[in-house]
Amino acid sequence: MIFAFIILGLLLILTLWKFFTLSPKNANPKDVLRYNIVTVLIALGVSIGMTLQIRASMINGSDSGWWPILSFISSLILMIITFFILGILRNHLFFRK
Repeated sequence: MIFAFIILGLLLILTLWKFFTLSPKNANPKDVLRYNIVTVLIALGVSIGMTLQIRASMINGSDSGWWPILSFISSLILMIITFFILGILRNHLFFRK
C-alpha cells in the first residue's frame, strides 16, 4: 500500500512538473495561466467528487475503514489523468502554433 502511495505521488509530481514546464511559449501568458488555473481547479474538483462518491458508497458497509485509502489512491490516479489529458489538449488543441 505504501509502495502504491509513493509511486503515485512521484507520478503526480512528475506530471505536474511536466504540465507546467511544457506550457506553450508562443501563446498569451495570461491565457495560458488562466487555462492552468482552471485545470488545477478541475483536477481538484474531480478528486473531491471521487472522494465523496467513494465515501458515500462505503461509509455504511463492512469495509468502511478502507474508504480513505481507496479515495486517496483514486484521487491521485484521477489527478494524474486529468493533468495529462488537459496538458495534451492545451498544447495540441487550444494553444497550438
